[in-house]
Amino acid sequence: MKKAVVFDFDGTLVDSFDLINRCLCETVGHFKNIIIPLEKAKEYFKFGPTEEGILQKSLTSNHKEAYIYFLNLYNSYHNEYFPKTLDQELINIFSLIHENGCKVILLTGRGKETLSISLAKLDAFKYFDGFYTGSTLGEVKCELLNELMEEYGFSNDEIAYVGDSYRDTLSCKKAKVDCITVTYFNKECVKKPDDIKQSFTIANSISELKNIISEVLKKQ
Repeated sequence: MKKAVVFDFDGTLVDSFDLINRCLCETVGHFKNIIIPLEKAKEYFKFGPTEEGILQKSLTSNHKEAYIYFLNLYNSYHNEYFPKTLDQELINIFSLIHENGCKVILLTGRGKETLSISLAKLDAFKYFDGFYTGSTLGEVKCELLNELMEEYGFSNDEIAYVGDSYRDTLSCKKAKVDCITVTYFNKECVKKPDDIKQSFTIANSISELKNIISEVLKKQ
């Protein structure tokens, strides 16, 4: 019996990677006095740590100043990349989950500062019952899932995670949590090694995601 559906943010609720990569390129470029083309972002920056953690690895000094610079860019460019609200189909999914007596929780590897900016601009705080954000040190989603279960008193089979990446699937497998992998923003996430092919359900559209979650909730 599910008691919560837990959502990733980037690549799951919003298509945000171009915005984050632009801000990282401009920030590191500014502090190193170089030009980093946006198409080279994947070569320079590896997601896992929060944006602040990525900057700490990319710059030998001025980390705090660089992160403030990054946040200002993120805030100023936000409306160029995002609509004013989340997709209505996603909002309907949140309502469906709540109507079935389950919590909607946001658990992401990004930093709390940029998440707060986005949720405020999208007027989206109201849809979630809890929030968990990443670490500057690296990938911690498995640890966050375990922390969530301990804080709410949920068992592994009482939550499901909705993410968009291979790493999300591995984290869920490690935490022994059901995983739904969405591909509508990130097609690369379906290219998985054989060892985890049975560990996730794929949703190729938000409509498919709604149908999958509906089926999960029917098993209550």
